[in-house]
Amino acid sequence: MHIPPPVYMFLAIIGMHYGARFLPVLTFQFSEQYLLAYAFILCGIFLLLMTVLRFIRHRTTIQPNKLDQMSSLVTDGVNRFSRNPMYLAMLLMIIGSGLYFGTFLVIIAAPAFVMIINKVQIEPEEEALETIFGQEYLDYKARVRRWM
Repeated sequence: MHIPPPVYMFLAIIGMHYGARFLPVLTFQFSEQYLLAYAFILCGIFLLLMTVLRFIRHRTTIQPNKLDQMSSLVTDGVNRFSRNPMYLAMLLMIIGSGLYFGTFLVIIAAPAFVMIINKVQIEPEEEALETIFGQEYLDYKARVRRWM
């Protein structure tokens, strides 16, 4: 069974929400907390939209469970800086949500998201990309980092 990456993101956000609510000992507050939270969330949304539009422009799939439908290797736009900007966007939204809720659980949720996505999503994607695009992908992989 394939769980889409946004589900992991929403599970992390929901977990932090309830953690902040029921474990007040793990919460914090500071003066610019909401401003910083909104900045992270909006950057994540913007990055996600920019990446999705780039994939649409290249006429390739954005669905991580449809690796066989990849028609082109996207290496321009935000993909010049990160091989996985959609997952990076989700990570920014998790961090922003943790700041918004004011919970130290973000210290667990963010790295857990990265580890899970690396294992269950990125590694299989990289294998498929290498099979489909060969040396072109290997060159891209050597130039651009996985996350940032």
